[in-house]
Amino acid sequence: MGPKEKPKKTLAERMEMFDRIREYLQLKVESRKNKRFPNSNIPEAKAFFYKGEVKALTQDFIGAIVDFSQAIELDPQYADAYLNRGYSKASSKDHIGAIKDYNKTIEICPLYAEAFYNRAISMNSLQLVKEALQDYNRAIEINPLYAEAYNNRGLLKHSIQDNDGAIEDFNKAVEIKPLFVEAYNNRGLLKDSCQDYDGAIQDFNKAIEINPRFAGTYYNRGEMEMESFQDYISAMQYFTKAIELNPLFSVAYLERGRAKAARYYFNAAIEDYDKAIEINPQYAEAYFNRGNAKYKNDDKEGACLDWNKAGKLGIKNAYDVIKKYCE
Repeated sequence: MGPKEKPKKTLAERMEMFDRIREYLQLKVESRKNKRFPNSNIPEAKAFFYKGEVKALTQDFIGAIVDFSQAIELDPQYADAYLNRGYSKASSKDHIGAIKDYNKTIEICPLYAEAFYNRAISMNSLQLVKEALQDYNRAIEINPLYAEAYNNRGLLKHSIQDNDGAIEDFNKAVEIKPLFVEAYNNRGLLKDSCQDYDGAIQDFNKAIEINPRFAGTYYNRGEMEMESFQDYISAMQYFTKAIELNPLFSVAYLERGRAKAARYYFNAAIEDYDKAIEINPQYAEAYFNRGNAKYKNDDKEGACLDWNKAGKLGIKNAYDVIKKYCE
């Protein structure tokens, strides 16, 4: 027998990959327009670098790290290779290793805005908020038209309760880049949390107008309908649209299940929780919510099993629920 064929990607997976490649390439083009230093002059190093970029784009981060390391070995001053190796390490959750590579990039090229931007992302992932904010500030200082840095700094400011500063950053991001879907989305979420519902709807609608295929916008609008307005029917419609665009969107299945359960459609809710767990077998919230739906659907045994699984996966109050309803 010959080697097994790799399973073909679904249409949604292919579209997601193409969107990721498009966004990555756009970032690289914008970064290189603002670069103030030369690239490597060693052809062999460049060859490994470009091989690494292709692997990173297809999420083969281990292979990308190997290729970028080869490029660095051939040219120890290859700033882009350190930068992209750092990106690949960060994508593999090695943020400490990523920061070391970004530090080296900055040592070689102190005015490389993207290195500060990427380091800020890793700093924030390690909960080094102050350091992350400093790096976003530096990236913007070097490149005042860095829309992505304003967007991410806005998210960071929101996380530390600086909502006015966050709004200013999101405003600046869309001023610089009027088709910046993520910035409209983030500003919409912030406005929703501040009970500026009309403003939030305008931002979500704008994001959908720019990119009708971005599942995240429909998901966010569904969350708003469910949590802010308790309009569960509308919420289901938005979550359904998000799922149509991204059939692997496990959180959208979870939230649609919650909306269905709120309308007492317990069987339908259980089906959505089943799908969320099929996509992500370690999804604690899906087990917990499925347990709730099963209990209300007179399946006490199934409910207790799901709550127990949720507890093992980290939901501590699941054991309180078990003690109350299962013992």
